[in-house]
Amino acid sequence: ANFEAYGIMPELIGRFARVIPFNPLSEETLKEILHKNVIVRYTNELKLDNINLTVDDAVYGCIAKKCLKKETGARGLKSYIMEFLEDACFKAYSEKTENITINLFVEDDEIKTIIK
Repeated sequence: ANFEAYGIMPELIGRFARVIPFNPLSEETLKEILHKNVIVRYTNELKLDNINLTVDDAVYGCIAKKCLKKETGARGLKSYIMEFLEDACFKAYSEKTENITINLFVEDDEIKTIIK
């Protein structure tokens, strides 16, 4: 719409709150997004420094369920996974050995990490 025709500046229009309802994403869709857009990216980045990242399938489901419960959609995926990856990456980089593996897995409904 041409709001300037009504005397409304585009800068002012940008300040209006917009609420756009969407259908929530399914758990399967969230798991796919998490794998393709987050895990693959970090896996490739870590490989450059000889660090392998393995993520058990249960982790995808656990994170997707948290995002569904909090209604954050795909935006919450990266922040949830980073809770576990940040500390693990810090420890892996500080070890300075070749071929380190970071494994994320689920135990007792909680995501855990092991560094080998």
